[in-house]
Amino acid sequence: MVIFLDVRRNRYLALASRTASALIEEEFANVPGPILQTVAQMGWFAPDARPLPGATAPTLANRELAALARHERGSRALIGQALVALVYARISLRTMPLERLLAAVARRSANAGARTGSRAIADLVAAFETTARFTMPRNSCLPRALALHALLARHGHACTLSFGVKLHPFEAHCWLQRDAVLINDTIEQVGLFVPIMAIR
Repeated sequence: MVIFLDVRRNRYLALASRTASALIEEEFANVPGPILQTVAQMGWFAPDARPLPGATAPTLANRELAALARHERGSRALIGQALVALVYARISLRTMPLERLLAAVARRSANAGARTGSRAIADLVAAFETTARFTMPRNSCLPRALALHALLARHGHACTLSFGVKLHPFEAHCWLQRDAVLINDTIEQVGLFVPIMAIR
């Protein structure tokens, strides 16, 4: 089974491995007619189809940054910035296509300075988690990740937005990481999902 994320329509599509390979290799004679018709309707063969900016293969995480920030509250100024980022992320998800939001993530990452030192990132994560805890459900991974990404980029920290899926039952999840360090999630939670895409 191969899972595709259609960022233009904000939905996932699961295909048998053989069918997915035939589509990727453009061996359309080996793709069942109804599936070929479905992906054509989704615009996969549109002349304006182009790679998503910043899309890359995901890196497996092996450490957590969140442990540094769990018991800290964050400054009032950072909490205010986190609240603005959360509100903006929620509005953006309702009014913009996912493709545009992910392109913005790639632009922010490219423009963020590559500052080092997890201390400053931990301060930002602490402020963000303090705010998000009271304003957004824990299972709202995409708006939380978009908002935290914007906050980190504003302070010069580039990071990667990763997407993962699991089957039986199907579930999707996303999180932020910098190289192999998880920023806003745990190894235990992320380990339940197979990473399928990352935006840098």
